[in-house]
Amino acid sequence: MDENVKKMLENLGININIDAAGIGLAGLKSGIKYTQNTTSHILQITIDPRVTKEQIKARLAEPGTIQVEWPKIEKAEEIPVQ
Repeated sequence: MDENVKKMLENLGININIDAAGIGLAGLKSGIKYTQNTTSHILQITIDPRVTKEQIKARLAEPGTIQVEWPKIEKAEEIPVQ
């Protein structure tokens, strides 16, 4: 990857790693890492740790496209209004 592009992405808070093990993308609240072994492809997505596995939905959206959905977790506190 061109060093100028890499520096621009790092300034935006995005980090891309490409090595023999795979490709990683991190920043903007999440990280995505792709690796593979002799029998499988592995996609690891870092999300808010407060999300439970029951809240995560994964589906084959169309042939060749996997879609993963999880809820947004608000960090603000609810204050009752009278």
